[in-house]
Amino acid sequence: MKRQIYLKLFMLTVLTIFLIGCSGRDLTVSVEGMNTIQLPPPETKGGKPLMEALKDRKSSRNFSEKKLPDQVLSNLLWAAFGLNRPSKNLRTAPSAVNWQETDIYVALEEGIYIYQYKEHALRPVAKGDFRGITGSMLQPFVKKAPVNLVYVADYTKIGVTGFAVSDEEKAMYTSAHSGFIGQNVYLYCASEGLSTVIRGMVDRESLKKVLSLTDKQKIILAQTVGYPADKNLQNEALDLSGVKDGAYDGSYKTDTFTYEVRVFVKANKIEKIEVLSFQKNKYDTAVKEIADRVTKTGSLEVDTVTGATQSSEAVINAIRDSLRKAGKNKN
Repeated sequence: MKRQIYLKLFMLTVLTIFLIGCSGRDLTVSVEGMNTIQLPPPETKGGKPLMEALKDRKSSRNFSEKKLPDQVLSNLLWAAFGLNRPSKNLRTAPSAVNWQETDIYVALEEGIYIYQYKEHALRPVAKGDFRGITGSMLQPFVKKAPVNLVYVADYTKIGVTGFAVSDEEKAMYTSAHSGFIGQNVYLYCASEGLSTVIRGMVDRESLKKVLSLTDKQKIILAQTVGYPADKNLQNEALDLSGVKDGAYDGSYKTDTFTYEVRVFVKANKIEKIEVLSFQKNKYDTAVKEIADRVTKTGSLEVDTVTGATQSSEAVINAIRDSLRKAGKNKN
């Protein structure tokens, strides 16, 4: 009997070690050496007029690794869900019954913080670079972008005296509230020339552990923010004056696949683009469509194909790589 018990304990230990080894993630949580960051007061004047910001509002998955200055981060978080009517404890985004159940977690390279809106400060939650688990393996940009915001709803703050609020209703309200906050971020980014994209794909299980969330706290959405990558280089790449006629190969590697293209340049213009390799799935036609759009417009600033944004941008990045090489081959 004892032998069977020892054998079971041994097998359980081996299985535990195996599972930890296979997880590939260090989810140890610590805040040692981290301090609360007091953000500078937000700058609440200036920026683009509303209609111009709406015109420029868009999603982008191309991010520079350049960090956001404290003032920009301060303005961003205040715009997202900051205190704009202090005397009434009211904020920049609406919430039903003024529940204000949404918390913003801020994932930076050095660690994750929670935004304290009353103090306009960041309180440390987890030390270490956990940016990768704010997304998925299909979103490699989250690992290098300077800021990933995570919107977490606390269901314990939702309720109406005398009425029952179902989980379905809570999900509806909290999704809408996160959407309001996310749109505030979009408009601020459009005003300040920043890149951003709101995302539903999040490694929720891992992130829940790192953030030490309860079962009543739900991760709703995440949003990546940063400076655009190679903004000036994009424009320079399409200036093909002086580039020798020929074929130029380029590639872009995602976490799961390498996209390869061949761009034919003739008379200082893109003659055609061949997609040499791409991840074959239901987005096959989207990949070819993006190549056609770039050929017709002679620009990398083309709309991505709806429902196939990641594949679209992978091909655009591969084309960008080939044009960089073409730019080095001038008469």
